[in-house]
Amino acid sequence: MARFTSFVIFILLMMQSTFTQADENRSMLLTYDILSQGKDIGDLTTRISQQGNRHVIIEWSHIKASGWLWKIDIVTILSEEFENGNKLTNSDGKTFEEGSAHWTKIGSQEKDILMQYLEIPKPGPREEKQIARLSLEAEANTSSNTEDILSLSGSIFMNIVEGVQEFSVSRKSFDTTWNNLPFYIQRKSDSSMPLELKILDTENLEIGKFTVKDVGRETLMLAKEPITVRHLTFSNRKTGTSHIWINTDSGVLPHVVRHTGKDEDGAFEIVLKSTL
Repeated sequence: MARFTSFVIFILLMMQSTFTQADENRSMLLTYDILSQGKDIGDLTTRISQQGNRHVIIEWSHIKASGWLWKIDIVTILSEEFENGNKLTNSDGKTFEEGSAHWTKIGSQEKDILMQYLEIPKPGPREEKQIARLSLEAEANTSSNTEDILSLSGSIFMNIVEGVQEFSVSRKSFDTTWNNLPFYIQRKSDSSMPLELKILDTENLEIGKFTVKDVGRETLMLAKEPITVRHLTFSNRKTGTSHIWINTDSGVLPHVVRHTGKDEDGAFEIVLKSTL
């Protein structure tokens, strides 16, 4: 009887360990439409991977628009890595536009983070091939290639030293990043939501201070299905007021469902169209 009881306990512990591991190792792929003044100008893909206390957010976007005497064709791949929910450990951003590129990188230090920036007027043939491959990987309709994207992105421009600009900032100078905002919000209850947030834009290496208003929970439709989301507004003098609807349900990895606001080109909207 004692052996049987021990065996049952062992099986239960194994099942608990399996369920815990499944809960801790999760991934999600989200695709969005980007609209400017109501016109569809691009696509955005976000993949979120969580393994234990580490999670990775990778964002790929392609904006393409044209007018009478102008055109825009910009591809951006941005990755951010975090530990313990909100501690930024690494960030790597690549933006490609009309044959030129710029690269941003953030590395973790003890009390500070090191920011680096490099502009490349004309990438070489090798870099162009790497860029094309990176864009295909980041756009791909799978969430299982996170580590491949991180490795490939980290190898582009890695040997270039000349022209790199760098500076350090204190971790206390910002609360979270824009991409990590859903994780930050998920950890905050209605009563503990701050009235102000300092948010780091890892693509442009800028920190903005925003007045935050928690509008409350609302219902939005996604693929004809209702979902409950948390609606917040973020305001400052430079950017005005933007609205962000975030899914903070405990059953999914937290993510943005809709984002509206204004920029130099007018009203914009980023809206979720599918999840995997």
